[in-house]
Amino acid sequence: MQILSSALRQAAATDLVIVCGVPFPNRLQSTKAMSLVTSAHAATTVVYTFDPATSGGVAGTITTLVGAASTTITADLDLTKANFTALKEMDDSCTDVDVDEFTWHIHTKWDNPGKVSEFLSGCSLARTANHYDPDFAC
Repeated sequence: MQILSSALRQAAATDLVIVCGVPFPNRLQSTKAMSLVTSAHAATTVVYTFDPATSGGVAGTITTLVGAASTTITADLDLTKANFTALKEMDDSCTDVDVDEFTWHIHTKWDNPGKVSEFLSGCSLARTANHYDPDFAC
């Protein structure tokens, strides 16, 4: 968790990170919902918002409380309307696979101006760059 904490602290400072709430192997993602709150104890709350219109049907938030020594991550995601058909069509490794496990990763770039979330081609390497991937989802 220390590596994650460091990555999120850096992300909050640079404002360039994307969180992916991804069904295995990867694709659904969201940018930070531009919601930063800093306390006297150097903790920062960052809320990532998933807009179902642009994130393949996923709705909800992932909230991170980034402190000096640790990070708390809370996910409140509704995947009941997620477009798993489109995911399977886009990614050859998803064919004939039931999604029963969800993993996540953090991207280092967001190149989808004016959007708070994206899906499929909006999540390409060119638009999101490389990432820190603690669960090896990608």
